[in-house]
Amino acid sequence: MNEARSLPMAEPIKREIAMPAETTTYGSAALRRWLVADADALYQLVNESLDHLRPWMPWAAEHSRQQSVEFTGGCERAWTAGTAYTYAVLSGGDLAGSCGIVRDGQS
Repeated sequence: MNEARSLPMAEPIKREIAMPAETTTYGSAALRRWLVADADALYQLVNESLDHLRPWMPWAAEHSRQQSVEFTGGCERAWTAGTAYTYAVLSGGDLAGSCGIVRDGQS
């Protein structure tokens, strides 16, 4: 009879990952690192999109300029710490949204 054997667990591979580019473009689309200086533009964009955001994004119901300042400031701190890289999405130079990358275990 063959007995099942447990194999030893492999150690996770730890690699140094380079910091991503602060800006990248493709045609008229661009990703640009969020900065605190973007807080007013973010606040305006969210206000213009509240009807579309509220059903999907719980934070939109209580949106304020202060939240935009806190979000963009948090983006700057996380970028510097290397825990998350959050981008403003631009279309034709206009702010259109946000996306980001979070390091495993940081969410």
